Amino acid sequence: MSSTPFSTVPPPAPKRSNSMVIGIVVALLLCVCIALVLGAAGVYWLSQSDVLASATSTPTAVVRPPGVTPSPARPTSGVISGITLATDTRGDNKDPVNPTTVFTPRSVFHAVVAIKDAPRNTKFTAAWYVTDVGSAASPNSLIDSTDLTSEGTRNLDFTLTPTAQWPAGKYRVEISVNNVLDRTVDFTVSGSSSTAPTPAVKPSGFITGITMALDSKGENKDPVNPTTTFSPTAVFHAIVGVKNAPARTVFKATWYAEDVGSAAAPNSEIDTTDLTTDGTRNVDFTLTPTNRWPVGTYRVEISVNGVLDSIVKFSVK
Repeated sequence: MSSTPFSTVPPPAPKRSNSMVIGIVVALLLCVCIALVLGAAGVYWLSQSDVLASATSTPTAVVRPPGVTPSPARPTSGVISGITLATDTRGDNKDPVNPTTVFTPRSVFHAVVAIKDAPRNTKFTAAWYVTDVGSAASPNSLIDSTDLTSEGTRNLDFTLTPTAQWPAGKYRVEISVNNVLDRTVDFTVSGSSSTAPTPAVKPSGFITGITMALDSKGENKDPVNPTTTFSPTAVFHAIVGVKNAPARTVFKATWYAEDVGSAAAPNSEIDTTDLTTDGTRNVDFTLTPTNRWPVGTYRVEISVNGVLDSIVKFSVK
């Protein structure tokens, strides 16, 4: 029985009609057009996004009418690392002394601005305002403004000194960099003055003099290194010269911190010591710090038999 072998020659491919070819070409052209349109739109959107980003990242000067409180400033310069309000500064680096946001009516305001990597000829401005001091001044009145040109990394000390007494109330200082507001710091002035009324004194006739000193020596308690300016770690010595005091005369020393910023209320009593003696001699009243004395002004009042005899003022720096 014979069989017919299968043919290995493939059958002819079916012919495509002209209409099918035209449809494919049209579809391809349509896809290309859509891709071009979407690409152009994407480029336009990216370019507009760049414009918006550039517009929002560029700092603009703050312009406001007089008497209007600014909104809290967002740091814009990048060269201010911090601002510290204080009652004083020390050293070449202008390190803050007694940082505080509550001042007394006779305080000197210090705004210590820490700058970092500031370019040459960078202009820093401190503008001081009264925010609310009642009838003493209009709200948000400008007190004074100071410019300072600097560079690099250091502290800048902007100060404002009272001509008489600051009215109690709220204040602020605005720090600008190259005329653009960078920081706003609020602070207050307390209602109590750092200067107490001078008490009436009545000399007893038994005190020949009072010497402030760093130490005393010998049985007679002679003053060593007399001074009225002490360091924060010094022991205060008030050496009272006594002459012809009757038996059982009571001498008393009362120590006060007159103005030490926020470390204590103005005219705070620190300590008091009594000593009963007679005759002619020196009496050494001492006061030792428990840690460090705050920088500021102090006084010691010496009484005899309960009556104020003498007042001596001194300072810590």
